[in-house]
Amino acid sequence: MFKNFPIYERLTFQLRAEAFNLFNHANPNNPNFGGNPQLGTASFGTITSTQTDPRILQIAGKINF
Repeated sequence: MFKNFPIYERLTFQLRAEAFNLFNHANPNNPNFGGNPQLGTASFGTITSTQTDPRILQIAGKINF
């Protein structure tokens, strides 16, 4: 989303807001395939990470002339 604010005839200020993964929907990665149960790393079948980044919001300003 953005909004332009006129300052002078040819000079404007633009305020921007950007959002990535706005609804914070988690997309799980594939389950783990391995691990060594003798070393205590039996993680077969567990999901330990996600495919997408968490919610990211950013605001920016730009002057157009």
